[in-house]
Amino acid sequence: MLASCVLYGQDDATQAERHYRVALMAVKDNDLVIASSELQEAARLAPNNALVHYQLAVVSPKKDDPSAALESLNTAMR
Repeated sequence: MLASCVLYGQDDATQAERHYRVALMAVKDNDLVIASSELQEAARLAPNNALVHYQLAVVSPKKDDPSAALESLNTAMR
C-alpha cells in the first residue's frame, strides 16, 4: 500500500495527515486492522495530534482492546 511507503521530501506532519486520511477511509470500510496500523503510524509521526489519538480510542475497543482505547483517549485529552 502506498500509504505505508516512505514519502521522501515530506515532513512528518504531512505524512501523518496522509496516514490519518487512509485510516479514516479504512474505518469507513470497517477495516480495523488497516485503520489501527495507519493511526499508529500517524501517532508516531504526530504524537501531539489529539484527533489521531481520539480515532485510536474509537478503533481500539472495536478490536477488543479497551485498555489501548483508554490510553489513547487520555493522550488525546492532554
